[in-house]
Amino acid sequence: MLCDIEPQMQMSDRRWLWLADETDRWMQERGCHPSRCVVLVPYAQLIAPARRAWVQRTRNGASFLPRIETTQTWSLSLWAARGGHRFGMDDFTGQPGPDLLTAWRWLGEGGLASQRSQLGPRLLEAAQSLSRLAAAVEPAARLAWAKALSARLTEGLDLPELRLEATIAQMALAWVAASSFTSDVLFEEPPDLMLVIEGWQSDPLAQSLLRRLGERGRSLPLVDPAEPRTQLAPPVLQACASFEEEAQRAAASVLAHLRNGREPVALIAQDRLLTRRISALLATRQIAVRDETGWTLSTTRAAAAVMAFLRAAWPAVSCDEMLTWLKHLPAGQAVSIDEAEAQLRRSRLRWWKEVRSAHPAAQSLRAQFEPVLDRLRRPRSLIRWLLELRNSLQELGLWQTLVDDAAGEAVVKALWLSDERDPPVFASAEMLSQDDFLEWVRGCLESAVFVPRHPDQVQVLVIPIGQLIGRGPAAVVLPGADELNLPARPKLPGPWSERQRKLLGLAGRQEAALETRRICEHLLNHPGVDILWRTAHDGQALMPALFVQELRLKAGGAQGSDPRGERCLQAQPVPLAQAQGQSLPVRRLSASAYEDLRACPYRFFALRQLGLSQAEELDGAVDARDLGRWVHEALRYFHEALADRADPVDRAGRGALLDRAAQQAMDRAGIDPIAFLPHRAAWPLLRDAYLQWLEQHEQAGYRFELAESWHEKPLGPCLLVGKIDRIDRDAQGQILLIDYKTERKEKVRARTRMSTEDTQLAFYAALREEDLLHAMYLALSDRGETDSEPQPQIQALRDLLLEGVRHDLERLHAGEPLLALGQGASCTHCQARGLCRRDFLSEAAPS
Repeated sequence: MLCDIEPQMQMSDRRWLWLADETDRWMQERGCHPSRCVVLVPYAQLIAPARRAWVQRTRNGASFLPRIETTQTWSLSLWAARGGHRFGMDDFTGQPGPDLLTAWRWLGEGGLASQRSQLGPRLLEAAQSLSRLAAAVEPAARLAWAKALSARLTEGLDLPELRLEATIAQMALAWVAASSFTSDVLFEEPPDLMLVIEGWQSDPLAQSLLRRLGERGRSLPLVDPAEPRTQLAPPVLQACASFEEEAQRAAASVLAHLRNGREPVALIAQDRLLTRRISALLATRQIAVRDETGWTLSTTRAAAAVMAFLRAAWPAVSCDEMLTWLKHLPAGQAVSIDEAEAQLRRSRLRWWKEVRSAHPAAQSLRAQFEPVLDRLRRPRSLIRWLLELRNSLQELGLWQTLVDDAAGEAVVKALWLSDERDPPVFASAEMLSQDDFLEWVRGCLESAVFVPRHPDQVQVLVIPIGQLIGRGPAAVVLPGADELNLPARPKLPGPWSERQRKLLGLAGRQEAALETRRICEHLLNHPGVDILWRTAHDGQALMPALFVQELRLKAGGAQGSDPRGERCLQAQPVPLAQAQGQSLPVRRLSASAYEDLRACPYRFFALRQLGLSQAEELDGAVDARDLGRWVHEALRYFHEALADRADPVDRAGRGALLDRAAQQAMDRAGIDPIAFLPHRAAWPLLRDAYLQWLEQHEQAGYRFELAESWHEKPLGPCLLVGKIDRIDRDAQGQILLIDYKTERKEKVRARTRMSTEDTQLAFYAALREEDLLHAMYLALSDRGETDSEPQPQIQALRDLLLEGVRHDLERLHAGEPLLALGQGASCTHCQARGLCRRDFLSEAAPS
């Protein structure tokens, strides 16, 4: 059952009727017609219930009503009736677009242009908190007000370390003092009578107007502090173990209230992420939700698409950022984008500018879109930036997607992109670089709030806790009632200290704490209250909010049972995952593939036979694999260069040669030097230890022959393949297979100790035809240790391995089930772990 929310709220709140009676009595005493009386309410959502209260108290709704407004709606209507006016270039407007540019100009004139990206948001925050105070001062007295405050506001900030704080405070004060506001019109047309209905916070502008009106002004509290608390059922308290449990319990509490006929339910938005999750759960039940809080515009998909486009135009854009933008394009490009992404991930290319002919799909996309992106790299005025951005979005087919979406419309409005709007007066002829424009767009989107379109009739109302005042929902659900989201001493807006706040007349910490307490006490005056909190966050214990702790101590709340419904399910044991792979014959087999088969047959089926694999990160952190590849390539280049030298090279010369080989390997791999710095810092220790080992190795009669050589050997219908890191020969001509390992020597030693369990060296030996050969692992450590671990039984292990490969392939081709073993350390980093569902099996605990 859907309901019209405001009529039910109005009928349940007698306070509005009392206010209407009191105002009518006062107007009659003063002999004032209602049309010349203004009633100011704390926030805009209370205008409708206030008007209904006046209609309800009059016979048939036939009498005149006073003008019921907030200070903002009243000033905007009078301002519009006068034809409006354009703000001046230096006015504080309360809009992020013009205000950010003005903040930059103030910082530039103050000699801080080089720091405007860091100081701009701080100046905006300070000016925002001062603007409400400045708007409450009559325009003619505003400069004198600022002059009287300036010296005292920056008192005690004369230390060099506090110079920026003092400068920001003075700039913000001077900015708002020199500004005109839409509310200035209220000082020019005072009403005959004005009633201010006070909420939790006092409105400085309303109080200033009351002082001007004298006896013709009056204020009344929306909540009567002397009124005794209504005797209601105690709130239901629910402690939750996790974020998801809290969301599910809150959604279940809302549904329980709706089933019991309590509509509408007020859902208090303390934790924005938690509220979004609860709303999503309610949406699955087709519950009509009206969200009055909204969320930051920059978090919407439309804003993300615009920001991704602007980032893609950076000359040094990464492949990750470019692919992010390309995926916002119309669906016709999807195939080529997928191909490009596959090519880039295979080569692990990080920077878009490094796309070459080896990446044909990516190169085609680059040629297609480079002209559009190049146009966004030249400095221009803001007006021309906005025109270029709009034209580019239209050319790419993204414009229509924006205007057809509610959040997209908000983005277009926030960035002044609509061609139906007049050019913004705040846009000067100053040239903005690409970085400046991107910073401006980011500031606009992060400062704007997107509120979705409301349904006409609702069952659940999402509001801040402070906006319960004046409204009478049938039930209230408060999730996020913990010490983080509802602290006893809330964080105060603005950069001001306690002394500065007292000087400005702003609420301090103690006043804010008392206000929070009053709001929480008012919450308990509503029927059907559920209060939820979680007991842990990010692995740390989390306490309930202070007022919840008091309720529990005073037994003023009942510990509620879990409101989620229970279902009785029949146990259905699920066997370990298994597959049959005879329809996918194995034509090629490498050492790592056979190691997968031995470790877990199901992993072999998923990764090798089906060809499934985890996509490589394009912009991920440099890890141990990158170190291993780099060392392999560096040693390859070193030994090949050393073999080409006809004359002997001493240790110092070898060190220089190895350094050049390491740099060559880094350049060819496209490794970011900054990201690789921790590994590169340990290079001298690894280099010197390796050269010392190499000298002893050569004294024993060994000589380098091949590095990173590819080998193939048929085995029945299968081809064994592999790349051997290095092949040396001793003085008698016998070969030595060397496999580099950039891991701890203890781990390498365990490989040779458990010789029948190790696959790699035996598999490489099987790729060679020689009967007399040797093999060893070479452990290369960044701690200055190079250790060789020979495998003395390599020929016997090779024969055992070949026999095992034949046997395993025969079983596989005969349809032997490929079972997920789910045992040992091999599961810890397995890419197929999600396919075999190992973590969901009760028989085996996760590794």
